[in-house]
Amino acid sequence: MTPRTDTSAGSAYPWAGPSRRLLLLIVLISLLACAIAALGLRYVERRLVQATGETLSLSAAEIADKVDRVLRERLGDVRIIASSPVLHSRDSAAMTRFLRDIKAVQAPDYVWLGVTDAQGRILAATDAATIGRDRAETAWFRTVRDGAAFHIADVSPFTEAGGPDTLAFTARLAGPGGEFLGAVTALVGLAELEEAVTQTLRTFQMRAGFSGRLEYQFVTASGAAFVDSEQAFKEPINLLRLGLPSARLSQSDRSGYVEEEHLRRHVQVITGYARTHGVDAGGGVKWGVLVRMNRGDVLAPIRMDLLRLGGLGLLVWLPMLGLTLWAARSLAGLYGYSQEREEWLSITLGSIGDAVIATDRHGTVLFMNQIAQSLTGWQQSDAKGRPLDEIFKIVNENSRETVESPVTKVLREGMVAGLANHTILMARDGTECPIDDSGAPIRDAAGRMIGVVLVFRGIEERRKAEKQMLAEHTVTRILSESASLPEAAPKLLETICRTLAWDVGLLWTIDEAGQHLRFEHGWQHPLLEANCPGFVQESRRRTFEGGVGLPGRVWAGGEAAWIADVAQDRNFPREQAAADAGLHGAFGFPVQVGTDTLGVLEFFSRAPRQPDENLLAMMTAVGRQVGQFIERKEAERALAAEKERLDVTLRSIGDGVIATDAEGYVQLLNAVAETLTGWTQADAQGQPLNRVFHIVDEMTRQPRVSPAEQVLRRGHVVALSAHALLIAKDGAERLVADSGAPIRAHDGTIIGVVLVFRDVTEQAKIERQLLVVKKLESIGVLAGGIAHDFNNILTAVLGNLSLAKRGLNQEDKLFRRLSEAESATLRATGLTQQLLTFSKGGQPLKRVSAIGELLPEWANFVLRGSNVLCDCLFPQDLWAVDIDEGQMSQVVHNLVLNAQQAMPNGGTVTIRGENVVLAGFAVARQPPLPDGRYVKVTIRDQGVGIAPQFLTKIFDPYFTTKKVGSGLGLSTSFSIVKNHEGHLTVESQLGVGTSFSIYLPASSAGTPAPQERVHLVMQGRGRVLIMDDEPVIRAVGVEMLTQCGYEAAEASDGAQALQMYREAKEQDRPFDAVIMDLTIPGGMGGLETLEQLLEMDPQVKAVVSSGYANDPVMADYRRYGFCGMVAKPYTLVAFSQVLYRVVIEEGRQVQG
Repeated sequence: MTPRTDTSAGSAYPWAGPSRRLLLLIVLISLLACAIAALGLRYVERRLVQATGETLSLSAAEIADKVDRVLRERLGDVRIIASSPVLHSRDSAAMTRFLRDIKAVQAPDYVWLGVTDAQGRILAATDAATIGRDRAETAWFRTVRDGAAFHIADVSPFTEAGGPDTLAFTARLAGPGGEFLGAVTALVGLAELEEAVTQTLRTFQMRAGFSGRLEYQFVTASGAAFVDSEQAFKEPINLLRLGLPSARLSQSDRSGYVEEEHLRRHVQVITGYARTHGVDAGGGVKWGVLVRMNRGDVLAPIRMDLLRLGGLGLLVWLPMLGLTLWAARSLAGLYGYSQEREEWLSITLGSIGDAVIATDRHGTVLFMNQIAQSLTGWQQSDAKGRPLDEIFKIVNENSRETVESPVTKVLREGMVAGLANHTILMARDGTECPIDDSGAPIRDAAGRMIGVVLVFRGIEERRKAEKQMLAEHTVTRILSESASLPEAAPKLLETICRTLAWDVGLLWTIDEAGQHLRFEHGWQHPLLEANCPGFVQESRRRTFEGGVGLPGRVWAGGEAAWIADVAQDRNFPREQAAADAGLHGAFGFPVQVGTDTLGVLEFFSRAPRQPDENLLAMMTAVGRQVGQFIERKEAERALAAEKERLDVTLRSIGDGVIATDAEGYVQLLNAVAETLTGWTQADAQGQPLNRVFHIVDEMTRQPRVSPAEQVLRRGHVVALSAHALLIAKDGAERLVADSGAPIRAHDGTIIGVVLVFRDVTEQAKIERQLLVVKKLESIGVLAGGIAHDFNNILTAVLGNLSLAKRGLNQEDKLFRRLSEAESATLRATGLTQQLLTFSKGGQPLKRVSAIGELLPEWANFVLRGSNVLCDCLFPQDLWAVDIDEGQMSQVVHNLVLNAQQAMPNGGTVTIRGENVVLAGFAVARQPPLPDGRYVKVTIRDQGVGIAPQFLTKIFDPYFTTKKVGSGLGLSTSFSIVKNHEGHLTVESQLGVGTSFSIYLPASSAGTPAPQERVHLVMQGRGRVLIMDDEPVIRAVGVEMLTQCGYEAAEASDGAQALQMYREAKEQDRPFDAVIMDLTIPGGMGGLETLEQLLEMDPQVKAVVSSGYANDPVMADYRRYGFCGMVAKPYTLVAFSQVLYRVVIEEGRQVQG
């Protein structure tokens, strides 16, 4: 508004000079006033921003403190839940009901509650769909499993919560001995945290009369915002990565405020920040708390003043007085506004639920809210301006020494500081209160510390609950560690009294007649024991009937009872003794198992005490624990007596006996079991059965399932399957047969397992040897038939080759070809010889032999041209043996050839012979042979050895470990030695070598006579009849007889031969000899025919011929009436020599 001026003539000039000067003065004064006003407004703005920032900083600190308190409460809840006996019962249904009840009480704080077992599987949960899931790999489960008492997982969308972000609180479940039983986990939604924020900020706005925009955010240590007041922006955002200053500052241990640009709206804001402290000294989750206001909203009240100040520049022509008055009014208004803001700050701090004290940077009290005044006993008017140490006096609960104030530590170190545990606040009137607290610096925009805010709270109720939990836990530990009630009772009474501040504790038990309660044990405070011990002594002398006195009332009612003051109780017989001791408060509770009362516990204090329902509930549970302890110890004593009787019985049994408990841990071994397992009773006690009785499969070497586990799982007798190999403590291995049976209590409950077993190693060895023999005999039936038919074929081939060579010059090429063919045919007889070895009832053609002279020749023949040497050593007095040299050379050939192939890089085969006398089957490692004299031949190599799992199969037909081989070598050798009434054994060690031992009966004859070998066709004369079912053999035989000078006749079976022999004799043209095949399919064979021939002509000369060269008749032909023997296949030379001896030589002896 421009003032009007008079523009008429004559009036302007007189005022021109003064007006101009006044105008200039007014302008200068106005400009100066505007400058002063502008500076004043800027100061007010800074002061307002500073006050607002400090308020936001305090709000952020208060919110952080509330969040810490919420986290502590939730962790405390979970740890209390974990200590509940319901969760230690492992009853899934009961645990689920218990968790749902808790969730119903605490809803909507808990999103999900669950309990896992020691393997991470969810046993119980408020959401039935999650039961049975495996959470073994989660961080919260691994942490408590590895030994942590609890674990808090940062905000995350847990599966059990169905997707939304939640906090996970996990506590360890431990058994009586501290063993890990599982984990209790609670998922808490973020609603409770946001409620703490909104409640504080709502109070902030209401008390300050502020209606502008107010925002808040919670930031994790990594910078992720998980609680955001702006609901429209819930997408994941990382404030640290975006470079927000308040997010970075909130990760420090101090609170404050900062002016910054809003990330979304790009306007200037004032942000108060603080950081949560975690739940204990170890840390936990630590989040940044941000509380934010628009800077424009803070300065809005003075924006109009700024506009007015700008208008003042336009109104420079207004009177100076008006300008001054207006400026004064403006400054007064601004000052009033500043005072209002300070009052708003005071109201905000006063509305916080915890005690708050603010000091300046010297530690002088500036502000106390109502709760702080109540706890300290100081009014703010009295405390303001005094040093904090005078108002806030704290001491250590145990040592009673003065504790340094957190404010002092904050002022010294400039960081957030908290109190140690066991801190007591001493009020102005001497009242004591346990507290916990924290102090944080207050900083201005430049980061300078301008004061300290101290936030603390009384924790008396929490400490009371903690002491009750400690007492309950200690009682559990004492009962688990004690062997008897007399041992547990003193510790139990002292623990409860000292922990819960009772002065006397007594235990009463029911006498044998069940009529009275009698004193069992007592404990009293040392001061009472020294000055007035009469109450416990009086109690020791008394007994109580049901309903009489405090113990009798508890016994009769079966429930806890409380007496606030025994001096006022009419049913208290020990009133005088209690008065002498100064005792007043009392309570008692029953020791129960189910509904049966076994005794009573009672406690007394020197001060009257009002009933405490929580304490009664806890001590009732303790009474049940003690009752269960008494019942368990009685059962253990009965079990120990039964175990003693069982021990005497089991130790008298001849088999090995091991007894375990219901968990499969060894409780007893008898002497036999100690011998077989290598474990003594003392060493095995308490060990798992599968460690003491360690069995594997003999074939695969894989561990066998423990018999105890099978019995406990099936609930009935279980026997071991075959091939169970017991490995003793010293590594010794034995085959065992066993069975396990459950040990049952009177009610049928399985309380253990008894295992009875015996050593069957020798029995199994004999059974396997018998099995090998049976295998050989079964295949021998087939092999004998094949060998017989093959020998018949070879007889035709070899006979014709021998005949074809007659008349040829030895230098003739055809003679050499026929000789080679003959040699090849003779070698083919080696195969039939092996097959005949399997023939049932086959016997070797034995003669007395000096095996020490034959073995080097046989072995060197095999090793000739190889890189393997032979070292033979035989004593000069080595006994002679009755053997078939051909068969025995085959045995040596097989064993030496195997030794050579086991040493591809060369080596030495060692062959040793010795005389042994077997007497008594108990001799260690003795073969299963009758007593007598034997020659033992050992063939040992330096090869790779044979794997243990193959040693039992080594003599099976067709079993081989070589890439090339028939698998008949060793089985043939075993059969040959067995047919010589001997035995073949094997020992081997991998990487060392293999040793075969041949046991042969010593011959009763003397030294064998040398034999001369004749290689000529012997010519004879006379008539010879040949009987064979094969026409080709008869044709060859007739031709050979003719070539040897005999008149030949042929018959196809025994009947025809008898007829021809009878007719020739009647015609006076008798046969000089008869050659007969032993086996005629479908007709009369040689042996039966000979019996009838002997009846017809006792002087008949019969020669037996058969493809079964090992037939007993062939081995001992004279015993059956034959004069000679020729084995198929045969050459013309062998055929002629046999006939010559029978027909010509024996004929001469008869004539002579």
